[in-house]
Amino acid sequence: MALPTVVLVVVHGAPGAGKSTLATALGRHLQLPVLDRDDFKDVMFDAFGYSDRDWSVRVGSASWEMLGLCIDRLVRSGMSMIAESNLRPGDPLVPRLRHLCDETGALPIEVHCTAPDDVLWERFTSRRDAGDRHPGHVGFEDRQSFLAHLRARPHGPLGLGGPLIEVDTAAGWPDAADLADRVSDAVSSAAPAGFSAAP
Repeated sequence: MALPTVVLVVVHGAPGAGKSTLATALGRHLQLPVLDRDDFKDVMFDAFGYSDRDWSVRVGSASWEMLGLCIDRLVRSGMSMIAESNLRPGDPLVPRLRHLCDETGALPIEVHCTAPDDVLWERFTSRRDAGDRHPGHVGFEDRQSFLAHLRARPHGPLGLGGPLIEVDTAAGWPDAADLADRVSDAVSSAAPAGFSAAP
C-alpha cells in the first residue's frame, strides 16, 4: 500500500496497550519498516548483560537515543517508517520528532493505543509470566507500582502536528487492514495538494 510523501507513523501508549502487536501488523499491511525500542534494549541486554533496576534504566536511556537516531536517519533519507514505544507527551524525544518532521516535511501520524488500567496490568504480567519479556526489563513487580508509574507519567496524545488515530484495545485488537486504511485515509486528508508518491 503506497503512501504519499514521507510518513512517520508513531505507535504509542502504556505498557500492555498492544503497541507492538499493532505496529508489527501495521508494518506488514503498509509495507513499512518497524522500529521497536524494546528491540534495542533486548540487544543491549544480550550484549552487555543485565542485573538490577538501575542498569535497566541506563539501558532504557540509551535505547531512546538509538531509536531517535534511527528515526532521524531514515526520515532524512526519505523513507517512511513506523516507530513504536511507550512515548509520553513530556518525553525528550517528542520535540525532537516534531522538529524533524517540521524540518524535513515528513508527515507524522500518531496511533495512540489505550486500554483500562486493569487490562494493561493483566497483559503486562501475562507477558512477563509467559517469558515473552526479556528478563533484563526490571521493574513493576506489583500492580501498585505499575499503576503508580502510569499515574505519575501519564500517556496521551503527543501533539506531533499531524493526524491522531485513537485505538482502544480493551476488547481485543482492531483489524490491521482497517487500521492501515485509517492511516492511509489520514495521510490523504492531511497531505496538501501536489504531493507525489514517494519512490
